[in-house]
Amino acid sequence: MKQIMKIIVTITALSAILCPPFYTNTQANAATTQPANLKIDPLTTNTTHITGWASPGVFLTIKTDKGYTGSFNVPWDGDFYWQLPGRLQEGSWVHFSGSDGSTADIQVTEGTILPPTVDNKIITNLTQKIHGEGTPGATVSVYNESNQLGSAVVGSDGNYTLQLSKPASTENPPFNYLLTFTQSIGNEVSSGFVRLVEKFPAISVSNFDPKNHTITITSLPGYSMLVVVGGHSDTHMFSLNKDGKYIYQSDELIGENTAVYLTLLDEFSNSLAIYRNFIGGSN
Repeated sequence: MKQIMKIIVTITALSAILCPPFYTNTQANAATTQPANLKIDPLTTNTTHITGWASPGVFLTIKTDKGYTGSFNVPWDGDFYWQLPGRLQEGSWVHFSGSDGSTADIQVTEGTILPPTVDNKIITNLTQKIHGEGTPGATVSVYNESNQLGSAVVGSDGNYTLQLSKPASTENPPFNYLLTFTQSIGNEVSSGFVRLVEKFPAISVSNFDPKNHTITITSLPGYSMLVVVGGHSDTHMFSLNKDGKYIYQSDELIGENTAVYLTLLDEFSNSLAIYRNFIGGSN
């Protein structure tokens, strides 16, 4: 009998070594001495920061095939966020290991989120709103270098309108002043779509005719223009002809000291350029 008991004990010990107890998710989380589950959000070539869940307080280490390494203590709620130093490569692996023994290896897949489109044909320092298309529910953001100038959520129809936070400027932009547009969903951010901020389109006033009370206004063909003459509050709007000219007539055009205020508008009624002068003066 002793020999039989010895064999049973030996088999039981071997079973514990070769076949460790199976824990469900609930059991693993409840048993603090067991490795906690490690939940990692999908990783793609568009991923800019790694997010997921681990047991609160665990010291988590992240390593990528590209050599990026980071380690930190998981916050009290278990949700963690780690900013990647650069883009991940498709097919590469990201390795996770926690101080509680939890581990995970996640392969990077190709990202599907694309940059947003921008419908504004011209952007100047006076532009206050950007219009375009993107992925419904995504967040479109615009940057100049590392400075964020605004963001907007794409509507269910795929359109967005982004309000720029910078104030309107009457100065031309610096040379090669670029805006970079991205859209993000979760921990994915698209590559950037770049637009150049252009110099103000030219506006000129000529051929003042005091007898007929007319002036010739020249700027971008087909664009709209707001005009105020003589400091009055009345504003008139017109569209420039195919040759970019428009003969404007007003009884307020009475002499060479008459002030003329012009604002060139884009297709979304954004201001593109401003003209302020007295008739007969230099532009």
